Amino acid sequence: MVCVWTSAQAISFVSSEIFRGLSDFRYASLFGGAIAGMVSVILLSLFPEFSDTFSLRQAIGIICLAYITSTVYALASLVRKCRISHRNLVSIPLGVLLRSGLPITWTNLLVVALYQVDIWLVGVFRPGEEVALYGAATRLASIITLIASIPYGVLPPVIAVCHAEDRTQDLERACRSSATLTFAAAFPVALVLVIFSESILGLFFGEFYRSASFAMAFLIGGHVLNAATGVRGYALIITGHERTQFLLTLAGGGVTALLCAFAANMGSIGLVAAAAMAGMIFQCLLELVYVGKILGIRTYMDFELLHTFPRIWRDS
Repeated sequence: MVCVWTSAQAISFVSSEIFRGLSDFRYASLFGGAIAGMVSVILLSLFPEFSDTFSLRQAIGIICLAYITSTVYALASLVRKCRISHRNLVSIPLGVLLRSGLPITWTNLLVVALYQVDIWLVGVFRPGEEVALYGAATRLASIITLIASIPYGVLPPVIAVCHAEDRTQDLERACRSSATLTFAAAFPVALVLVIFSESILGLFFGEFYRSASFAMAFLIGGHVLNAATGVRGYALIITGHERTQFLLTLAGGGVTALLCAFAANMGSIGLVAAAAMAGMIFQCLLELVYVGKILGIRTYMDFELLHTFPRIWRDS
């Protein structure tokens, strides 16, 4: 059933990205997990009312059903959306798809590993209690990651169009505006999480986890910098420099892994979190340099635009 779940989720995700490429953000959001999540919550809430027993197998079956529902709806909508004549179809050779797609696939796998390597190394070198503390810290710090991921759902078509039409200034303006808005949304949340970190950890995970506040502060710092520097790697991928981004991710991931391994072996989870933040800073700065060198644009937040937000809020 897990294979069915994963397959349906993958098809739904691909359909979502196709709609995103067509600038249909409504369907992109629905098939990106909204429909499956809503159906899962409803069925998981109702099922115990009609059954005395509720097992893990039944829960997985419900989630499979939710993703199958989302996938069927996604494919039907996609067929309706893309109903065009044969003469307008463009044939793309398989070799071209593989040359572009494989580096992106490996980059995505590296990104997943990069975001998990610190907690993996904590699990290898530190006691079980510290692993639990670090896991709680990463869970709460990931709230900032969710905020930072918002531009990735909107900007891809904008970046593609601006690059195709050689509108470099518009491309930079779009990237920097989104980075500024993302930072403006992420920073207050990060500030609350850091200031009240012990209380929040104790509330959500228990009193034992209050001691993870120091590590969480470092992790949040790295995520805030990631939000402030914008969609650096994505800009490289969408503009045809996916191999360069793969190498940058490989370099950044390697540095992060080495720093975290040293910190986990020699220090505490606070030191591991500091190493993870240092690795994130290195990755962000490396990508910023190459985006400026290759595309001639800046993606980091615009401080002048940030200063206008209070005036816009006051005037409105």
